[in-house]
Amino acid sequence: MTPIRFFALLALSAALPQTLSAQSAWTRLSPATAPSLRGGISGSTDGSQFLMFGGQTVGTTFLNDLWSFDGTSWTDLTPATGNPPGRDWHGQAFDSARGKLVVFGGRDGATTFSDTWEWDGTSWSQVTTANAPSPRRLPGMVFDSNRGVVVLFGGDSAGTRLNDTWEYDGTDWTQVTTAQSPGARWKM
Repeated sequence: MTPIRFFALLALSAALPQTLSAQSAWTRLSPATAPSLRGGISGSTDGSQFLMFGGQTVGTTFLNDLWSFDGTSWTDLTPATGNPPGRDWHGQAFDSARGKLVVFGGRDGATTFSDTWEWDGTSWSQVTTANAPSPRRLPGMVFDSNRGVVVLFGGDSAGTRLNDTWEYDGTDWTQVTTAQSPGARWKM
């Protein structure tokens, strides 16, 4: 083991007990305002707040509201008009390079979507792209800050699990072909 690797491991092991003890207990928060109960949401962070879009209530109501949580309080950010159609099991990632929340796909009970929406902090815009992943629910999405692209993987299309990879650069989706790929799956 190299000296650098040894000291890195030593520093990590010294910090580990503090990290574990700091995360060893849950604290129940009771904010005055909060989103309604729901399932099938997607969430991501912009670095200062957690952003939660959509989902489904108990029953068949598909939601299109957007909420932020700053660690203490929930705030409803939903504009009066221009929102994406209600949906659950969509993909979502925050593009920190462009300062936009990106939402893709999902379903509303009757339709599985292949649309792309962006939230700029004030309003929603549907993005028309030349290329897009097939309609799907439950894809995994994350922003790759090193390359400045949103990466989408897998999901479910009409009961078929997928293992394709797509990248979104803020203008268009590009399918990425790799020599190897994880097996087909969806996020839960």
